[in-house]
Amino acid sequence: MNYIATKQGETHFKPQQLGRECDVYLSARGKVSNDLMSRNPGSGVKTDGRNRLQTVGTWRQERNSSNVFVAETKANCVLCKGNNFHPLSKCYQFKKLSVEDRVEVVKRNNLCFRCFLPHRLKECRSEKNCFCLRPHNSLIHFSRDKTRNPTPTSNLNLDVPTFVPGQIEGSVEANSQSQFVATGVTVFGYVVSGSVDQVTENRLHCVLIVDEDLNKTLKKFWEIEGVHIEPKVDTEVSLCEDHFVRTHRRNCEGRYVVSVALNEDPFCLGNSKDIAIRRLNSLWKRLSRDSRYLSLYAEFLKDYEELGHLERVDELSESPTHYYIPHHGVLRPEKLTTKLRIVFDDSSPTTTGISLNDILLKGEVKEDVFETISRFRRHKFAFTTDIQKMYRQILINRDQQDLQRIIWKHGLDAEILTYRLKAVTYGLSNAPFLAIRTLQQLAKDEKSRFPLASETLLYDTYMDDIVSGVPDLETAQQLQSQLKKMPCNLNRSPQGFADASEAAYGAVVYLQCFLHNGAEKVSILASKSRVAPIRVISIPRLELCACVLLAQLVKKIRSTLRLNISDIVLHTDSTIALAWLNTPANRLKTFVANRVAKVQELTEGIQWNHVPSVLNPADLVSRGLRPCDLPNLRLWWHGPQFLEKGKLSSEETSLSPVKKCEYSKELKTGSSSDIITSSVCVSTNCVSSILSTLLCKSNSYMKIVHIFSYVLRFSNNVNKRKLTLSGPLSATDIDQAETKLIRMVQEQIFLAEIKSLQSKGVVSPNSKLRNLNPFIDSDGLLRVGGRLNNSDLPYVNKYPAILPGNHNLTVQIIAHFHRKNLHTGASSLLH
Repeated sequence: MNYIATKQGETHFKPQQLGRECDVYLSARGKVSNDLMSRNPGSGVKTDGRNRLQTVGTWRQERNSSNVFVAETKANCVLCKGNNFHPLSKCYQFKKLSVEDRVEVVKRNNLCFRCFLPHRLKECRSEKNCFCLRPHNSLIHFSRDKTRNPTPTSNLNLDVPTFVPGQIEGSVEANSQSQFVATGVTVFGYVVSGSVDQVTENRLHCVLIVDEDLNKTLKKFWEIEGVHIEPKVDTEVSLCEDHFVRTHRRNCEGRYVVSVALNEDPFCLGNSKDIAIRRLNSLWKRLSRDSRYLSLYAEFLKDYEELGHLERVDELSESPTHYYIPHHGVLRPEKLTTKLRIVFDDSSPTTTGISLNDILLKGEVKEDVFETISRFRRHKFAFTTDIQKMYRQILINRDQQDLQRIIWKHGLDAEILTYRLKAVTYGLSNAPFLAIRTLQQLAKDEKSRFPLASETLLYDTYMDDIVSGVPDLETAQQLQSQLKKMPCNLNRSPQGFADASEAAYGAVVYLQCFLHNGAEKVSILASKSRVAPIRVISIPRLELCACVLLAQLVKKIRSTLRLNISDIVLHTDSTIALAWLNTPANRLKTFVANRVAKVQELTEGIQWNHVPSVLNPADLVSRGLRPCDLPNLRLWWHGPQFLEKGKLSSEETSLSPVKKCEYSKELKTGSSSDIITSSVCVSTNCVSSILSTLLCKSNSYMKIVHIFSYVLRFSNNVNKRKLTLSGPLSATDIDQAETKLIRMVQEQIFLAEIKSLQSKGVVSPNSKLRNLNPFIDSDGLLRVGGRLNNSDLPYVNKYPAILPGNHNLTVQIIAHFHRKNLHTGASSLLH
């Protein structure tokens, strides 16, 4: 390695050294000048690996002198080591490596990916790139094309060292070698050669999703496999069973009426109507694009309404607890009967994040497919059938039907209508339990009349399908007949009538039947009569004796016929007798008390109604009738007309005032005033509304709120399916009462605005409230919208409730807060 340094301006060379030093100087000077001519003066110069010249100084031209320092270096190859002075790109060993190994050598030695010199890529001054135009050397290029990858036969060395390249005379495919190779024995013996047909494999891909609890899976792994003989009784299952037994009944049409079991108070449900409206608008976008879909949807809802499973509801009669169910349709073109089925989404969350299904007890459906199929295989003659509209044959209790509200409109821009579903819907989480349990109850109730059908429903039913069989054809025909007759003529409603006169008293019972085709038939069932005693008894006492006779007759009929009887209604035309029957027996004198106690015992849970004398068929028994007039007397054989209508008219149900003197004569001393008050309340009609009554009671706002809170508590306690409340009023009770009072006032004054908001979302342009931008909140209150939407104020201050200025409740609210704030001024009171 030679180092040369020169400095202009120094002339102190010896004469004998001048010749040798000049030669060296001129040679080095020439090399430096040639190299520096191709580069910018004043910067460090680096050459490529060919010359290995590196500038260690700078070129400067000063007034008196300039210095140049040049070093000529030859670096060793980083791969070969030793005395091999050549660039890495020329290294034979480096080229023999694979691309991956070359990259590893460059990384390990911290070399540039472009020129293989010891610096980083971003500092490299070389302008040469790979043929792919990326900043790396071609020797470390990774080919993305599969065709560039070397084949297994590439880079192989030939065994023939004296291979001489020549012209190709012909090309032969590898697969055709067997066609020109002669049969014979090779050095390996006889060899089988030839092409093999490619075998196409049909691959089957299976995707398995396992969503199980790891603890349960591990427990099953260690447990011994067995057959569970006795199912475990869960607490929720037992609660659902007890609730069904206590609450199920059959109405006058014979349909089962059930109640859903709740694990939480439905007051926890928030606003669900806004979500239902958005879902309905989204549904109508699809309906408007498909006329066939729209016609099927409208036809389904029309059929729902015609069958009595759906009814229109007035939104102003808003229930304190309600839930609006979003719905959508599922098209099934392959079905022969129902092409479209509407699905009700009872799992849609409200504004509180809770849905209807979240507060329901689901129950358990104890159906085993293994058991059903095993019993099915033992029959000689087998058959299958199904139950039509199984869920919709079961009605929901009227108190809970508002939890099944839906909305619908007959056009894209039409008014939104509100309906309630009266039957069990598909979307309820406990719908399978209610349907199966009701079917089992039907089998138990009709076991005496239809033994074969009852056993089939109990043991050979899976959901709404019946899979059963019989040993012979005769039994098959009997079972088929019973399965068809069981739903028919089951709806029976006895109607009893009692009447008395000075000569006799009697009772008559009619059976009102509702057939499966909707027809109705009323016929006389039985009657009894008694001659009045010789000792003179007042007419009211004789009327009471007739009520006793009617109660005994009804009990005898129920135990003798063993029919499934529902909704028994008894009638009398004596208002005094009705008042006695609604009075505790311990407050009455002996004669009346004994008979009232007897009637109350025999007719517990049975409704007593008043009927006018002209419509009372028992009046024919008490007053007598000629035999020739009896055959053509429709009133006697088929009862009064209102039995076929279903109810009495308002004129027919009007009651005459109770004669206090006749009534009070049978009361014990000291209890007449209390009993008269309670009995008269039963017979009179409340003309004024509860709101007007409350506002007339007191001028104290808080006293009115407390009174109304106890009214709401009483209403809650009357409903036995809810938790009975007692004790002092809570803050929640008072808040609910205030909200209900304000809502009642708003519905009384701003009825048009509320209807407009519920149907169109905005008030009418002619409304006085249009500038207030009103809206209806989750509690049903009409509140002010506006500019305070983004403020940090509390909700009630941000959106005040709207009240009429001249209403009595508004005046009392202002007076209350005026006194509470120590008679402050109007400005301070409002703010």
